[in-house]
Amino acid sequence: MCQKRKKMQLLVGLALSATLTGSAWAATVNGEGYTHVWTDGNIASQSNIASLKSDVDSHINTEKSTLNTTLQNLIETIEAENAKDRTANKTYTQSLMLHMNQMAKAQQEAKERLYETNNSQMPPSMPCGGKDCTGQPTVAHALAGGGGVFGTGNAISGYTALNSDIDTNLTAKVSARQPLKSYGVQCTDFESAKEMEEGVCPDPAKASSKPNLDILGTTLLSMPKVGHDETHQKLDHEALTQLVANLVQAPPVGVRTKRYYKTISGQALEGRMFAARARVSLARTVLDQIAAMDTQHKDFGKDFAKSMNKKLIVPTKLAKNASLMQALAWQDQATYGNRKWYQQIAKMSQSALAKEHVILQAQQLQYQYIAFRQRTNIEAILATLLAEKSEGLQKKVNQAIVSNLANGPGKSKK
Repeated sequence: MCQKRKKMQLLVGLALSATLTGSAWAATVNGEGYTHVWTDGNIASQSNIASLKSDVDSHINTEKSTLNTTLQNLIETIEAENAKDRTANKTYTQSLMLHMNQMAKAQQEAKERLYETNNSQMPPSMPCGGKDCTGQPTVAHALAGGGGVFGTGNAISGYTALNSDIDTNLTAKVSARQPLKSYGVQCTDFESAKEMEEGVCPDPAKASSKPNLDILGTTLLSMPKVGHDETHQKLDHEALTQLVANLVQAPPVGVRTKRYYKTISGQALEGRMFAARARVSLARTVLDQIAAMDTQHKDFGKDFAKSMNKKLIVPTKLAKNASLMQALAWQDQATYGNRKWYQQIAKMSQSALAKEHVILQAQQLQYQYIAFRQRTNIEAILATLLAEKSEGLQKKVNQAIVSNLANGPGKSKK
């Protein structure tokens, strides 16, 4: 197109030159037959110029038309490309929005899964599920149930055991045998090598495997290792029971006849004996409840061990036939006395920490219940001692009143 324009400009220039110089020229443009002849010495006619102008205008219009067509095609091409870009942008935007929605949905689902995971995470102190797979009811029953250490149905500290002991103390002939029973138990089952050497016990066979266990305070106030099952459970139980009997053994009563209980004086003296035996029984109940805590029970440790999550690494395995005190001591060793417990606490979610907090609060309530019952026992013993002391003072006051009535006011009995 540019070449044609240049040739057209050249043709116009030659025509003008021919007009001015009077020379004759013959010109052909691109072999298209645009020929104009000028005679030498003559000026081109007006028709020649008009014809040339017509040819030039025709070419210019053709070029314009071609240019417009090309420009229109270019515009249409650009618009088509823009339409494609807009479509592509729309598709990209839609894809981006879909991706963002999917990402948001995935994040929400991840949060929900994390919540479920955290919510389902169990702390190390959480017992395993199921009614037969937890130590908590076992502990509650051992503490507060009718057969627990503070219950009336307990085989050691309950009504039946203590009622039998009271009957023994109240009967004169049986009561007189209490010291003999203490001697017999010691020499038969708990004799020491020193006692054998000194001839304390007659006809000794051999020293006991647990000498003096029935008279040592550690039998009542100390406990074996948490993982230790008693080798001789029956012998240990006998020693614990006899130790309590030795600690609260009342002096034997005199021999009485049935006629004695029909007299006023006999009934009065026997009433005092009842009061004395009540104090002895109260003291024995307190000691028997401690003994019940220290007494091992068949499979109690096996059940209680389920109160801890299996993932918790406990330093010492609980004895299968553990006592209540062994079980509580093991619980302490397994949790805040165990560094593995602290390591697991550090990895727990907030939900699991909240559960662990509830469990520790429940454990604290158990300890508070034990402390409450023991304080009650202490208060009962202190009140009994106060009453006994007040009774002694009252006797002195009564004696002084009787003396004043017999001898008159202001006179002392000589």
